[in-house]
Amino acid sequence: EIEPSVLFYSHTCETPPPSPLSPLHDGKSSAFKETKELSAPRVTNLADHGTMKHALDDAVVKIVTASFQENHTLADTKIALGVLACCMALFAQFSPVPFPDDRTILIVCCVSYFLLNGILQGIAMFLERDIILTTKPKEGSRAALVVRSQFPPYAEDYSIIVQWDKDSASALTHVSSVGQYFDREGNLVEEHLKRDVQRLITDLEKKKS
Repeated sequence: EIEPSVLFYSHTCETPPPSPLSPLHDGKSSAFKETKELSAPRVTNLADHGTMKHALDDAVVKIVTASFQENHTLADTKIALGVLACCMALFAQFSPVPFPDDRTILIVCCVSYFLLNGILQGIAMFLERDIILTTKPKEGSRAALVVRSQFPPYAEDYSIIVQWDKDSASALTHVSSVGQYFDREGNLVEEHLKRDVQRLITDLEKKKS
């Protein structure tokens, strides 16, 4: 009996075929530096949509950060808000003021806790959305790179979107079947993903110039 995941991804590559495209990096492009050897393939459960997206997102971030420096400002802000919310909860629980004299403290801590969590949810819904990476501007440039990804449930196509920060009109999108990035055993074929990501960013830099 053949597993459903094998049937669905029956068109996945057995081994990475040689690319008919010319090399994307000829040593002259300013977009990419020479990167280290790709790591050993990671086995992914092809029946798990979330696992596949995480594997692809992680690989995209790794490829981009080989040439761009990641901006951790938003992530650090979220961590700080989360720590502050936890401190509020702990203070409400272990306040030295006995009950019911600590009623005001409990109200302030509870309201603050839910307010901070609301801010975190707002950041995720309205600021982050589908963003998987924001970089710092390169030297001599004011524009930062924003990388987004989309892989809707039950869909086969994985989308990579790159744009310059605060310029949605500059966005370029590459859509490809996830079968192009995984073989039958669930190994991530990073060479194919790297080729598509590098081409996308190179086109974005050419568009800017």
